[in-house]
Amino acid sequence: MDKISKKIRKHLRIVKTYEGVDSNINLSKKSGIPTKNLIRLNANENPYGTIPEVKNSLQEIALHEYPDPEQKIIRKAISEYVSLPENLIIAGAGGDEIIDLILRLFINEKDEVIDCIPTFGMYNFAAKLSNSSIISISRKNNWELDTEKIISKITDKTKVIFIA
Repeated sequence: MDKISKKIRKHLRIVKTYEGVDSNINLSKKSGIPTKNLIRLNANENPYGTIPEVKNSLQEIALHEYPDPEQKIIRKAISEYVSLPENLIIAGAGGDEIIDLILRLFINEKDEVIDCIPTFGMYNFAAKLSNSSIISISRKNNWELDTEKIISKITDKTKVIFIA
């Protein structure tokens, strides 16, 4: 182990690198499907491209300016849409950031995180980074959540349950 690796927190040394979805090129090679014909819903990609209204709106954004760190405009819009106070709404630079933020805020070492597999791999990966105990609950054969099993696994140490 090199000098830098020895400085890494012990619980992080054993965490395997997060493996996202395959790139279009790799998936094309594996499947024999040309990249232009791939539809990757597992990567949350829209096979139809960006709608014109969004393209037009993007041109109005001042990309040369630093964004509002409090995300006031989007939080206000979401607040009005879901009829909840703005202080209960968070926004971030994608789901990974929100997952990381939730775990940083609520998880202490050895607290429990429940995830319902199969699911988004970042839940498990981020939970490992937080040094929590991960309890993975398999879904039923029809892909529904096994709510009885989830409830049976909740303890005083359970701080986060990822349901997606």
